[in-house]
Amino acid sequence: MLQIAAIVLLSAFLCVQAATVAGAEPRASLEQQKRQVQAELNDLNDRLDQAVEAYNDASYRLSLTKARARTLTRDIARTEAQLKTLEGRLSARARSVYMSGNESFLLVLVGSRSLSDFIANWRAVNAIFNTESKLASDYRAKKAQLEKFKAELARTLATQEREVARLKANRKKVEALIAEREKKLRSINAEILELIRREELARREALARAARSTARRYVSPPASPRVYVSRGSTRSSHSSVVSIALSLLGRPYRWGASGPYAFDCSGFTMYVYARIGISLPHSSSAQYGCGDRVSYDELQPGDLVFFARRGGRISHVGIYIGNGMFVHAPQTGDVVKVSSLADHGGFVGGCRP
Repeated sequence: MLQIAAIVLLSAFLCVQAATVAGAEPRASLEQQKRQVQAELNDLNDRLDQAVEAYNDASYRLSLTKARARTLTRDIARTEAQLKTLEGRLSARARSVYMSGNESFLLVLVGSRSLSDFIANWRAVNAIFNTESKLASDYRAKKAQLEKFKAELARTLATQEREVARLKANRKKVEALIAEREKKLRSINAEILELIRREELARREALARAARSTARRYVSPPASPRVYVSRGSTRSSHSSVVSIALSLLGRPYRWGASGPYAFDCSGFTMYVYARIGISLPHSSSAQYGCGDRVSYDELQPGDLVFFARRGGRISHVGIYIGNGMFVHAPQTGDVVKVSSLADHGGFVGGCRP
């Protein structure tokens, strides 16, 4: 009988090893792809930083040019208004002189008490007319200069707008490449997770086959459940614990969460056992007292496994799935996954609810 059991267990071990080896090659290929895509993402992020900086700088210079254009437009408008006023006065004066003929001359002559007074008055009249004419000429020159500046500024503005549009298109192109690479990375991660899930399922099935062949002969039935434990549970219901636990692989860790979309360690085990009708408290240390204690050598798939920090109290719990492996919700930033008891460290014992 012992030889038969040994053969069965050896066969299960070989099946597990075969499944592991079969999954190693595609996983290695996917990991290589993942590293390559991540490297490409890093390069693209550097390119995006440069593209965004260039776009922002060009946009800022364009805003300054637009501000100068607005100021210049206001200056031109003021100059045109002043020129229009002067031209109106000059036009009115010219019409007056034309309509009155020599009246202006006679008025100046009559109003003068002497020849020197006449000359002074006449010069004053002509000086006013000449001054306004020169001022109008100056305003025309100023307007022409402003119009020249405006044309030059318009050319600069058009050049900068084309440059900003080009840099914006370049930025969007890099952003699209990053989105495509991120999508590819998510796809690779999903494939890796699926391979891990399949490997663990194959491992569990091999162990379950060995357990079914030997359990009735060499495993004693569990004692009556303790507090928090549903009295109606059976060992067959415990066998489904592993299947339920593995179906939750990849769910995120969140402190205080108990499912179904996120878990902390004791929330995960509490949720899984609740699915088979067994109630556990939401505390790893309290769960340690919710069943028969089992040593490392006595562990069976579905048993709870507990861990403690060096010299401390129990602080972590998971579900044993066989072959020295267990499934658990590890820590913030991680997901529900399968780990090795030997690699995890701090194992203090098991419990069979």
